[in-house]
Amino acid sequence: MDKIQDPYLQERIPQNVSEISEKLAEMPESLLVLVDGKSGSGKDFLIDKTLDVFNQNSATKVCKSKSKKSTRPPRVGEKTRQSRSGTEILSEEHLRDAENLIEYEFSGNKYAVDLEKLQKELQENKIVFLPIADLVIMNDTQQAIVNFVSMQKAIRKQFPDTKTLNISIKRNMVSAIEGLQNRVESSIDEVKDRIKYHETGSDRIYRQALVNKGYIKEIINNTDHDSDPFDGVNNILLDIKECLGK
Repeated sequence: MDKIQDPYLQERIPQNVSEISEKLAEMPESLLVLVDGKSGSGKDFLIDKTLDVFNQNSATKVCKSKSKKSTRPPRVGEKTRQSRSGTEILSEEHLRDAENLIEYEFSGNKYAVDLEKLQKELQENKIVFLPIADLVIMNDTQQAIVNFVSMQKAIRKQFPDTKTLNISIKRNMVSAIEGLQNRVESSIDEVKDRIKYHETGSDRIYRQALVNKGYIKEIINNTDHDSDPFDGVNNILLDIKECLGK
C-alpha cells in the first residue's frame, strides 16, 4: 500500500475507517456503494486505495464487486472472459441468455449487473463497491436522470435491506483524456470513442442535476495537482460516514 503523505490524512483516515467499522458492526445490513464516473476519472484507482486503507486499519470485510458483465471486446492483457477490474466479458448471445440482470448500455456495448453474484458479495462483505463507467451518460443524455434513478430503484427493490450510496468521481478533463491516451490496454478506437464523451460535455447539466437532487455525492479526483491521492479516499470515507449517520 502507498503511504499517506498528508499528516492530517494520516490521522483522519484510520479514524474514519474505525468509526465506519464500528457503525457497520451495529448494523445487520451491508452498504452498497455505486461509483460512477467517466472513463479515466479514477474510479478503480480510488476504490482500490479505499480497500487498502480498510485492510490496513480494520477487520471489516470490504470488496470491489465482480458482478458486472459486458459485451465489449477484451482489452490487451485481459483474459478472454475476465477484465482487470473484474468485469466478465461475454458475447451478446450469452448476455442475452443470462438471467437476473440489471442492464444498461454505453458506446454500442451492453453492460449488466449480475444480481445473484452481487447478492452473494453483499452477504459476505459489509461494504461492496460497484464501479459503473459512464452510467450517467448512457447512450442518450436526455435520459440520464431517468436511467440513473431507474437503476438505483431496481437495486433497492432487489436488496431492500441494503443501504446504498451513490458517488460520482469527477476529474479534470485534460488529465482524464491524457489518462485515456496512456491506457495501453485499450484499443485506439475505444480510446477515441471515450474521449468523445469528455470533449462534448453533453452530460454536464444532467450530472449536476443528479448532484443537486441529492441522488449522488460528487468527489473531485485531484491526483494530478500535487495533492495527496488519499484525499479522494478520505472524501469517500466521509460520504460513507454521512450515509451511515456516523
